[in-house]
Amino acid sequence: MNGRVQPHWVIFGQNGFPAISVPAGFTTQIYDRVPDAASADGTGTRLVGPVAARLPVGVDFAARPFGEPTLLRIAAAYERITKHRERPAEFTGLPAGTR
Repeated sequence: MNGRVQPHWVIFGQNGFPAISVPAGFTTQIYDRVPDAASADGTGTRLVGPVAARLPVGVDFAARPFGEPTLLRIAAAYERITKHRERPAEFTGLPAGTR
């Protein structure tokens, strides 16, 4: 997110609304902003892309205060049904005897 704040999640957390993010697949291309002092919109950046990429995407779920049990059930069901989670390629498993 390049240091950008998502104000709606800050408001959820500060007011006691539990939230969780779970894997929702991967992108195939991205758009990004790069520095450009001569930008037409005055932001000092310009949009580039699409650029081929494979980056993870998440979906966020939120619940009412003290709704953590329901929130966890929803998140677990979503992960179980969609099977979007992938382990990192460099993860070879747990050492013997740690299970």
